[in-house]
Amino acid sequence: MDNRFIATEKQKFDLMFWQNALKINTSIPAIIDEFDTTTQRVSATPAIKAKITKPDGTFDFIDYPKITNIPLAVQSGNGISITYPIKKGNLCTLIFSQRSIDNLLTDSTRTAKPFIGSEAYTSTLRCMDLTDAMCFPGIITNSNKISSYNNDSVEIRNADASVKITVSQNGLTLKQDGATLKLNGGDVEIEATNIKLTGTTVMINNKNFDTHVHGGVESGTSNTGIVVA
Repeated sequence: MDNRFIATEKQKFDLMFWQNALKINTSIPAIIDEFDTTTQRVSATPAIKAKITKPDGTFDFIDYPKITNIPLAVQSGNGISITYPIKKGNLCTLIFSQRSIDNLLTDSTRTAKPFIGSEAYTSTLRCMDLTDAMCFPGIITNSNKISSYNNDSVEIRNADASVKITVSQNGLTLKQDGATLKLNGGDVEIEATNIKLTGTTVMINNKNFDTHVHGGVESGTSNTGIVVA
């Protein structure tokens, strides 16, 4: 809708509503430009262009500006976190807070004031602003779909599933190429070309395997022995 088609007050109201609604940022897919592992802040550019109206009445699409100092969101609780490799070019979702998050990022141990400044009277609230983005990594598109997606278990894996951890209702599996460790029903199954155990003490059935010996063994030829009953 534009001014050429405004004939009623309702149309005028609708136009004003949508002009203001377009200024509200809720969430948008974005492409990560940088990630600082020390500050754990992201810089990202929205992956969908903005539509603008030129002075002559024509339209065009332009890139949003790069957004910096975005806090990274990860699965975390009680000091335990699941982290991800965050690289340039990765897709993410930016969620825009309905109030400014500057003070929250400085001190998250208490409820933060939603503005910058010492006095509420002189401060201006930010609402759904591009600068108040939070980054949630990972969006699946046609170009980066996960092969052999396991819809019955939780998996942490690489792209071709040659390395993965699988947690199901019945067990746990660790896989790395040809080596596999399975825990299921209290049993442990190991498949590998070579198995190496290293430790100061090896216990089997509560017996020290390093110092455990059998009595009543008579010497035999070569590597054989005879156990005396």
